[in-house]
Amino acid sequence: MTCALTTTARLRRAEAAPDPFRAGSARFTPILDGSDPALLAIGARLRDSTGNDLEFLREAHRWIQQRVRPVYSLNETQPVSLTLAKGRGSCSQRIALLEALARGAGIATCSEALLIHGSFWYPRFTYLRRAVPQCILIAWPDFMVDSGWLNLSDLFGAEAPAPAFANHGAETLFDAIATGSASWVAKGCAEGSCMPGDLAQVDRSLGRFADRDEVFARYGQNLPLPLRWVLEPIFGRWAATG
Repeated sequence: MTCALTTTARLRRAEAAPDPFRAGSARFTPILDGSDPALLAIGARLRDSTGNDLEFLREAHRWIQQRVRPVYSLNETQPVSLTLAKGRGSCSQRIALLEALARGAGIATCSEALLIHGSFWYPRFTYLRRAVPQCILIAWPDFMVDSGWLNLSDLFGAEAPAPAFANHGAETLFDAIATGSASWVAKGCAEGSCMPGDLAQVDRSLGRFADRDEVFARYGQNLPLPLRWVLEPIFGRWAATG
């Protein structure tokens, strides 16, 4: 029921990067423009109130949850400083804000490019299912904590996996990180290998990249540009709460 017309040609023919892993970094980028004075000030306050990198990341996640309203914005390359100024953003934009705060605190990040089946978003867009793209590209980060990579799904380290995130209602994907219910695995994982919290909606991984800028530079955004121009004024203010 997904739509080929709203799926960009670049994503339809996307292939994994030749290099399956690119080391991350703590440098700022056009999207992760954490050198913005407002972002640096927020990061400094959070750093002063936390004892280590993991505590900082968790507190930064909570801060974004409380202060950046979830909407269905479509611009994957929006600078995080603009997301902060607007006070609203998509799950992807809020994740980017978390990455930028991390990099501002000296915590390196990298991004895995995941192609998620469009049906994952059916519960959010019941009456627009026929317009949902066949696949959605997301940049899902890892953070360098205690000399090892920590996946965003494991940020809060739930002891027992929560039921898989259902992608409807008031809880967003960004919120689900805090409950341990946002854990991606490949579609069709072997019987018995999927944990209760796994989201078995990943068609395939396209590899890890130094930052989300590289992900979207290589594969493009999720909707053709004319559609984003038309829809962003509406979706960019549409609250992601139902």
